[in-house]
Amino acid sequence: MRTMSNMNKSLSTMIGLVLVAILIVFATVGCGGSSPTEPAPYPTPTPTPTPTPGPSNLTIQPITATIAAGTTHQFDAFGGTGSYNWIATGGTLSATTGNSVTYTSGGVAGTFEVRVKSGAAEAVSVVTIPSLQNSLTFLSADPPSGSTLNVGEFVNVTVAYNAVLPGGVGATLSGINGVGSTGSGPQFPAGSGTATARVTSKGPGTTTLATIELVGPKLETILSIDVPLTYIWK
Repeated sequence: MRTMSNMNKSLSTMIGLVLVAILIVFATVGCGGSSPTEPAPYPTPTPTPTPTPGPSNLTIQPITATIAAGTTHQFDAFGGTGSYNWIATGGTLSATTGNSVTYTSGGVAGTFEVRVKSGAAEAVSVVTIPSLQNSLTFLSADPPSGSTLNVGEFVNVTVAYNAVLPGGVGATLSGINGVGSTGSGPQFPAGSGTATARVTSKGPGTTTLATIELVGPKLETILSIDVPLTYIWK
């Protein structure tokens, strides 16, 4: 009987130890044991960088120009990525699109721009309009001052000139006695020289005054001189 009792006690002890071991395992897992490894997050993709545009091949010819007031000059565009669009300051353009335009300068001296745009590119030409340097100087009259003059006769007045406007600059001559007296004017090409204007006498008198005006295209009168002339009338 004692032997059986001892065996029962040993079995109970073993069962108790097993239960204690199981409890220890559960306690270890529940109080900080290792947990399943979480999957690493999917990396955020790196955005593709926006390409930097290369230099434009848009050009304008000429890139600089010196143009007399009231005159024209052609500008041409080359390269670019599409149609051409033009703007200008200090003057007017023959068109606002196309690969070639004609620029007409205004009557004010200064520095201006002609611009052409194609796509996102733009090219600029700097336009310089020099100050007007026109001059007129009285040289002589035919017949000369103090001569006898019949009403209706011509008086030719010769002047020295310097004209910066090319293409012929007109001149008018007026004032040989009588209101509205006018005459024919010469054409003053660019450069220096002499020119003669003719006026018809309108009425008797002893002292007359001739006025010569130099006028440029698309400009107001830019220069005038008064020429004192005295004639003896028949």
